[in-house]
Amino acid sequence: LLRLARNLELNHVRTVTLLPYALSDSTHADLWTVNPNEPWDNKIVSPAESAALPNLNTRPIVSIPIDIMLESFRGKRIALIKIDVEGMEKQVLDGARETITRFRPYLYVEDDRRDKHAELVATLFDLDYRMWWHMPWLYNPANVAGDSENIFPGIASFNLICLPRETAPDDIPGGVEVKSALDPHPLE
Repeated sequence: LLRLARNLELNHVRTVTLLPYALSDSTHADLWTVNPNEPWDNKIVSPAESAALPNLNTRPIVSIPIDIMLESFRGKRIALIKIDVEGMEKQVLDGARETITRFRPYLYVEDDRRDKHAELVATLFDLDYRMWWHMPWLYNPANVAGDSENIFPGIASFNLICLPRETAPDDIPGGVEVKSALDPHPLE
């Protein structure tokens, strides 16, 4: 949260409200560090998952469904939801069903876990969305810092551009549409 706040400050962004919550489908979660040498490399797990992993260093955190969090934002339209939560994307969507049904926002959802791909795509189809792959490279030679060293050679991010079926175009130029939860993940 502190790193994000600093990035917003450095980029003079004043239209973002930071809230200190993890998003999920419940109000209880645990946080464990995947790599203790890299404090940003964390994973949020449910209390049940945490209990099944007794050797992990976990701590309880405040988790909240989007549907509950946005109750205080009544009167405002939600146009876009971006989800990048290290394998918990389905849980965030489940906690946002009312919001998604009411506002029909565009969704930009990370889908880089092959073992969770089919369930995630099935959830998006259940919400009546069409989706296309978006796989940008992690390194951009035109980055704002002017860094010329690519420390992410050959690595891309795997995301889904999700549009409500009722407003989606027939096609997105250059996009590969996901037609079924059984479609293979690009990493397969």
